[in-house]
Amino acid sequence: MRIYRAFTSPEADIVLVKQGIARRVLILGPIGLLWLGTWGSALFAGAIDLLVWKFCSAPYAWFLLCANHLTFAVFFSELRQWELTLAGYHHYEGDKIIAPNHNQALLRILDRQILIDTPPELPCVLS
Repeated sequence: MRIYRAFTSPEADIVLVKQGIARRVLILGPIGLLWLGTWGSALFAGAIDLLVWKFCSAPYAWFLLCANHLTFAVFFSELRQWELTLAGYHHYEGDKIIAPNHNQALLRILDRQILIDTPPELPCVLS
């Protein structure tokens, strides 16, 4: 089972953020951050990678690059939530959604929502 957090916006769809380590970011670094949609964090991680390559010697550079990728991979979900908050999304009232995959989590969050614009139920003609 995986744990998701939901973010909603009046203008856009529901966005689910999976909690835990991001393997794409661990392997690809800033490219993985771009792939997963965290543009600001990707620019920051890319700048750190460039500074490490420019100013560190070879044995230390690999260690610092791996540490940078590990740090951004571990804190990816918090970075994604922060960027969604900056983009105008709001955290959904429910705490966490536990589901086996993304589609099931989306169904569970939609089951919790209450539709306000539904028409009232008409009386039955047969009664």
